[in-house]
Amino acid sequence: MKRYKIVNSALGWLCFVVAAVTYLLTIEPTASFWDCPEFISQGAKLEVGHPPGNPIFMLTARFFVTLFGGGMDTAAVAVNCMSALFSAATILLLFWTVTHLVRRLIVRDDATDISLRKLVIIMGSGLCGALAYTWSDTFWFSAVEGEVYAFSSLCTALVFWLILKWESHADEPHSDRYLVLIAYIIGVSIAVHLLNLLCIPAIGLVFYYRKWRNVNAKGSLVALGLSCVLVGAILYGLVPGFMKVAQQFELFFVNEVGLGYNMGVLIYAVVLVGVLCWAVSALYHQKSAASIRWSCLLGLTLSGLPFIGPWWLAAVIVVALAGWLFVFCPKLPVRVLNVVMLGVLVIFVGYSSYALLLIRASANTPMNQNAPDNVFALASYMNREQYGERPLFYGVAFAEELDVVDDGNGNSFVRVDANGRPVTKVLDGYLRDENGGAYNDPEPLWSKVSKTSPVQADEYVQESDKPSYRNVPDMKMLFTRIYSTDDRSGHVSGYKGWAEYSTPDLADIPAAVRKRWAETGYAPLYEVAPYLHHQSTVTTAVDAMGNPVQQTTAWKPGFDVNLRYFVNYQLNHMYWRYFMWNFAGRQNDIQGNGEPHLGNWISGIPFIDNMRLGDQSLLPDEFGKGNKGHNVFYMLPLLLGLIGLLWQALRNFGPDGKRGIEQFWVIFFLFFMTGIAIVLYLNQTPGQPRERDYAFAGSFYAFAIWIGMGVAAIAYLLRDLLKSLSKGREPGEGQKWAAAGVAVAIGIAVPLQMVSQTWDDHDRSGRYAARDFGMNYLESLDPNAVIFTNGDNDTFPLWYAQEVEGVRRDVRVVNLSYLTTDWYANQLRHPSYEAEAIDMFAKPSDYAYDRLAYSFVIPRTDSLVSASDALAELYGSDDKTFGAHFLTRPNVRIDVDTVAALERYGVSPADSSSVLMRHFDAPRTNLRNLGSGMTLSRTLSLDMIARSLSDGWKRPFYFACTVPSSYYLGLSPYLSATGMAYEVTPFRDAPVNVNALKSYENAFTKFRWGGLDAPDAAGLYLDETVRRMVASTRSALFTTAEDLLLQPDAPASYFAKTYASDHGLEVPATQRDMARNLLELILEKLPAEASPWDGMMDVYIACKYYDMWLDTGRASDLERARGLLDAAEERYAQLVRYASSLTPSRRASLGRNEDAALQYLGMVVGMQNQMDVVEKLRNMPERTPEQQQLLDAVGERLPMEYALRVFPLLYVDGYSVDDLRKAAGAPADAEIGSLPPVALEGAMMLEAHKAAGVDPLARTKDIEDKYGVDRADWSRII
Repeated sequence: MKRYKIVNSALGWLCFVVAAVTYLLTIEPTASFWDCPEFISQGAKLEVGHPPGNPIFMLTARFFVTLFGGGMDTAAVAVNCMSALFSAATILLLFWTVTHLVRRLIVRDDATDISLRKLVIIMGSGLCGALAYTWSDTFWFSAVEGEVYAFSSLCTALVFWLILKWESHADEPHSDRYLVLIAYIIGVSIAVHLLNLLCIPAIGLVFYYRKWRNVNAKGSLVALGLSCVLVGAILYGLVPGFMKVAQQFELFFVNEVGLGYNMGVLIYAVVLVGVLCWAVSALYHQKSAASIRWSCLLGLTLSGLPFIGPWWLAAVIVVALAGWLFVFCPKLPVRVLNVVMLGVLVIFVGYSSYALLLIRASANTPMNQNAPDNVFALASYMNREQYGERPLFYGVAFAEELDVVDDGNGNSFVRVDANGRPVTKVLDGYLRDENGGAYNDPEPLWSKVSKTSPVQADEYVQESDKPSYRNVPDMKMLFTRIYSTDDRSGHVSGYKGWAEYSTPDLADIPAAVRKRWAETGYAPLYEVAPYLHHQSTVTTAVDAMGNPVQQTTAWKPGFDVNLRYFVNYQLNHMYWRYFMWNFAGRQNDIQGNGEPHLGNWISGIPFIDNMRLGDQSLLPDEFGKGNKGHNVFYMLPLLLGLIGLLWQALRNFGPDGKRGIEQFWVIFFLFFMTGIAIVLYLNQTPGQPRERDYAFAGSFYAFAIWIGMGVAAIAYLLRDLLKSLSKGREPGEGQKWAAAGVAVAIGIAVPLQMVSQTWDDHDRSGRYAARDFGMNYLESLDPNAVIFTNGDNDTFPLWYAQEVEGVRRDVRVVNLSYLTTDWYANQLRHPSYEAEAIDMFAKPSDYAYDRLAYSFVIPRTDSLVSASDALAELYGSDDKTFGAHFLTRPNVRIDVDTVAALERYGVSPADSSSVLMRHFDAPRTNLRNLGSGMTLSRTLSLDMIARSLSDGWKRPFYFACTVPSSYYLGLSPYLSATGMAYEVTPFRDAPVNVNALKSYENAFTKFRWGGLDAPDAAGLYLDETVRRMVASTRSALFTTAEDLLLQPDAPASYFAKTYASDHGLEVPATQRDMARNLLELILEKLPAEASPWDGMMDVYIACKYYDMWLDTGRASDLERARGLLDAAEERYAQLVRYASSLTPSRRASLGRNEDAALQYLGMVVGMQNQMDVVEKLRNMPERTPEQQQLLDAVGERLPMEYALRVFPLLYVDGYSVDDLRKAAGAPADAEIGSLPPVALEGAMMLEAHKAAGVDPLARTKDIEDKYGVDRADWSRII
């Protein structure tokens, strides 16, 4: 075995080197999007990130940052390298796992040596499995960014490898040390990610198969069941139990003894460690059975392990444990207890790292999410309570009722849609009392007292509750997957779509009846009722005795709908699709929601792909071969894994012939628990904001083991084939070597084919997008600014830029999602770096204890009042009147220091000719237009703006350009673009942008381009998230260009002239020239070769160039417009060709974006024809009056709403002037000038074609010939 161990170690480390080199060459040099900027900031400065926290990750990341010199300039590289190296270590362990398992199958237990041929097969298997996983899509993605999943994968691989080491040494003395080490790794992994717990069932099976002689299915199920109980005990007992006991210590020592905050937790930790050490010592020395019993009982109780569920259940468990130790267990299982107590101790050692969060949160670091500075806040933080709860086994399923309104005279009507179909509304699922209030059984929450003076003693109070609303029993369902009743997020419509379910009865209403209803917008309830046959009675309100007091009739989807959604979306779309990405192939990297062209798995084998998704050879380049995420593996890894799986499960191995099937069940449950079990646990709603494949990396790790086994399987299957061909004669050694050689060659070829496909869409070297675009937001702002953000990708990159890169620390970034909490509002009251504290009218006591979590707007007057007065009324209102605070004067005006405001924007109040002066207006908004209530986020964002603007315009306020307009507080008329942000100004609906010149200067001097401006940018990999941010940046710059063109002949700014002169650019004379420079900047710095255009941005830019050509006659403008339209022509022609190849059902599922894009080819062809015609007419040396009239009529670009209707008629359907007259219902001899607008515009364009001598269908025919587009299909699609 010595040779085996040497080769096994050497090749394992070779796999590590290959993986490490792969990942280190392709790591992102700075932060990536989503959580990565936050995690890097955590590691760099030990700050507190989002729940449930990851202190071990933080400490390890900080170690790597220190290893790289400790400077912030290398922090991102350090943390990304940590992920790369941990991922490489995972590959090392995978190699050793595969070789161990294959060796146990093909080498006898008593063998003292391994033949060279078997050694080659074993090592080939290990190389194949390890390298296939190295270059798989999901694992590689997490390996090159600063995320927790690489670390989590290492913990999973290490735990599984350790149980296999234990298996090899189980009969040796002290083999239990492997089990204790596994417990420690689990404890550590809890402080990284909880996924590691899911290895325990596989570990339990390994333990059972190794320790029991006569294994059988019953014993396997018992072992599996006990393993799952152990998972539950750790997940629902030990992990939260530590906190529950610590909370009681904290309450006693702070509230009763009078110590400071967190002293009770410290005392608890000391006591628990002391008791656990006592138990370990007692078990080691075995001098006193009583000492063992008492120490174990106290240790397990103090660990919180029994505290699953309510306190009475914990008491029962403790009593049962005491009874077992003292009464029913005369002979103590010392070895078992020793492993248990050591396991609890080492788990606590890993778990105790959460003390880091208490310490850092108490220090009030700049990033301090949830402020878990005490054990109660920490428990909520670790339980992820802010994300809500999801039912696992039993809960509400959505139900619908008719949307009925009463006319006040006792008549009931049903709302109908534009097609006359009755509208339904979703029941909220809350059980109500006779007064309409939702039954709530709240759990009182302990929190730190909101102090009114610095000398006030530390104390915990119960001033807020954790709501626990009762649900409508009639809506409950076992194993509910369709539980969300929130259709504002599209959940219910998503359930229906994925379950292929439509509300019963409504489709059976005759068309004539629906047409009549559609004309009025309502249907009498008595007319609708006869068509309703599938509704059920649902009790929505009961009295205190449980008697029904309100009922409704509703459609309740059956369990079959629930199951279809589970299979179609949660299993197939959100798990098996990811699985196939990794082992069959991937269509592209664009997130899809069931569309045939977005994010599906493919194989690269036409007959398999085409029957599922349509003809993939016609897929547009941006969705197919032109997308770097387009990977085809021809299902080779999948087939190899299936061969290995079946070979392991079905072939007889080991002395009793059961070793293969035993191994199979071990790996299967590792595969299941880290894959499908997570699907069951997550219970995801439809329309997830991003792909979630990273959550299933452990499952794909397990399948990679089977891929490795496929090599050994092929070798032995080929040997068996040779044996059968030779009529049972054992193959010769040469033939066996040939079989082994072929198997190993296949095993090496498959990963190499994978890496040939996956390298380009995982190579992030040279990409600086998250860092640079985060900086662009900040650099769009004036000094001492406040910017409101909303999501991960317009918040975390900004925090990273400030925390790690040290950029614009004078700016305060306010996340509106976090502003719904009092802890975040309190943090904003403190300065951060060079950023001042944010002043508010509200005091901490006004919003403490969730008092302003939601406030009512109850209008009693529409008179205009000061925002400060309205807010004062809100803060001082009695929350007992309506159950929440309220305001009655929603029409508010923000008091503005006029002199300071005008001075800020350089406007003289005496200048009556100033356009801006004529639009000067103190910002005002009517809060009733925002809905019936105000969240704390809306309340405090209005408060901050009002306080600053009224206090001498103390600091400017901005909304990030990616924040939805619903967050603007009704201030949209006052917003002015400054680049990647909109500033709140005192100018209402100004016809010019006061910040246009500033935005221009920001773009040219402060913006960075994420690597897209590099000479080799076309080879840069930009994933979908980066491309979205590129689109947002293009849109922001284009908006500034539009703003400049509002005054095209105004002189260029001094900056624009000097910058152009200094940088060798054409010096602009007017704002039109500045706009041209800005459009050129977009094309140069954010090229389509690196990131395809989003929507019609390329067409919009072409239109601006055309407009400038019309104004100036500058040939280069027309040339630029033509170039953009020619490229757009190819792009949209490919889409039309693909759509025309789809079946009607697939065509209908293309999605909203592509539905719109299918119209764009007609727009492009129309613009091209218009340019041809206008250029011809303008270039005529002498134009007749009629030609000049036509030129004047068709020269100006058509408004978009007309162009999208006119151009398809002319250039797709081929309408003549007579056709237009007929379509418009006009007489055949009607004058063109008398036609309605669409027909008029089309007829004038056709007349201009005739005058210019340009064939209207010439370009259309070129498109048909060049791209294979059928004009009839094109017309039908439009």
